[in-house]
Amino acid sequence: MISVFILCAGSGDRWNDYLGVPKQLISFGGESLIERSARLIRARNQGHVRCVTRNSLISLSQHETMFLSHTDSLAETILATRCYWSDRNVFLLGDVFYSERAISLILECQRDLAFFG
Repeated sequence: MISVFILCAGSGDRWNDYLGVPKQLISFGGESLIERSARLIRARNQGHVRCVTRNSLISLSQHETMFLSHTDSLAETILATRCYWSDRNVFLLGDVFYSERAISLILECQRDLAFFG
């Protein structure tokens, strides 16, 4: 089984809610970046998808959202997900536009822990 974690727990300081939303919620064709990533994963995988965030505005409509109170680093965010890890774990940065081909290649990765972004 594969677990996919879409990481959206950064501070967003550089983006500073440009366009009035966190960058993970930027809309492309009526769909946010994180919803698009989740949809592409869902279309190719039977694994579990989780959004990991500390911002109550960011969540996935058809998947679990894991809210963190505070993290100081990407490593700390990843470690906070450890209790949900399975045989294969993929971590995606939530503010990246992944192509369909990229998602396919990412999900083919056989490593126990894999990071993309």
